[in-house]
Amino acid sequence: MPTIRAYQPSDYEQVLALFDSNCPPYFAPEEKELFTNFLKINEQPYFVIVENEQLLAAGGYAYEHRAGRDVAVFTWGMVSQSAHKQGLGKLLTQHRLACIEKDARGLPAILGTSQYTAAFYQKMGFTTYNIVPDGLSKGLDLVEMEKFF
Repeated sequence: MPTIRAYQPSDYEQVLALFDSNCPPYFAPEEKELFTNFLKINEQPYFVIVENEQLLAAGGYAYEHRAGRDVAVFTWGMVSQSAHKQGLGKLLTQHRLACIEKDARGLPAILGTSQYTAAFYQKMGFTTYNIVPDGLSKGLDLVEMEKFF
């Protein structure tokens, strides 16, 4: 049974392997440096899903002020390519949404994703408010989405 726990520095290599397993098509190679820097300096909630001592998914959120409003931003969510379609993305998304909702700030959750995963987040209650063609990389559109509680 998969369990969710807080990310620990000892998870670093396994989380990078998650990124690599999804690059491409879900991440652009040039994003890896941004992600490694995020892992090294992040102080916001970030979680991993582990089963049988194998790290299968990771993702978190951060509170930010964007475009004149406070929001909870999903950060670097990913599921190992070998574990896609097993419900782990849904489990991770539900966990992050529950944490944000429990915090009771009443803030919307927002995220930036690609055209490849936007439909997944739409099923989770997010709506698209902006699309930037090639916004993440050539051929990888930035789809900006939000969910209100």
